[in-house]
Amino acid sequence: MFLLLTKRPSNINKYIPESWKENPPKNVMFGTSPVDQKTANNLIVQLSKVNGKRFISVEPQLEKIDLMAKTNDGTGRVLLDMVDWVINGGESGHHKRPFDCDWARLIREDCKLKGVPYFFKQIDKIKEIPEDLMIREFPK
Repeated sequence: MFLLLTKRPSNINKYIPESWKENPPKNVMFGTSPVDQKTANNLIVQLSKVNGKRFISVEPQLEKIDLMAKTNDGTGRVLLDMVDWVINGGESGHHKRPFDCDWARLIREDCKLKGVPYFFKQIDKIKEIPEDLMIREFPK
């Protein structure tokens, strides 16, 4: 499986082979990295315009994100309905910003409700992952 991840999902259709637009490879997933509610609202809608399997890598998550929120594009779609996999985690490094595990729990529960595989990656590479967040699901 190849994961193509970008902060600019609006560019994906500009750079992939033309044949992928109609017949995307089954072993490729297209993804983007929202970090807060504003970027989730914008990037997931942009990603939804790409044909094929889609994922979001919500890391570093910098605030509570409601993936059950409806889009602001006039369609009324739920953000989480537009993705096939969610990866989630905090930030590492010397200048890491705070991460609240309750943010991850909200996303985990929403994924469970919608049947979207959920993969929790890390808090900050130092703190141990709580047992209830030790979830490593993969898409089929």
